[in-house]
Amino acid sequence: MNKEDILEPEEIFSGSLWEAEIIQGLLNSGGIESFVKDDITGSIAPWRMMTSEVESVKLLVLGKEATNAKAIIAEYRK
Repeated sequence: MNKEDILEPEEIFSGSLWEAEIIQGLLNSGGIESFVKDDITGSIAPWRMMTSEVESVKLLVLGKEATNAKAIIAEYRK
């Protein structure tokens, strides 16, 4: 893994805003900083956030944290 891969953001979750907030809290508890992408959709079109077919929010972490973040998400989904 080179330096650019470590610092490059990686998407680790795509789904609803409420689930992204839960997962973001779990990641924060594990010492992993995450960033929400596309959350503005909820304020423009809140009805889109209610449908399960729409994956309007994404969580990103730095590449060096992706493996640990995915493990936390997998444990949450058990």
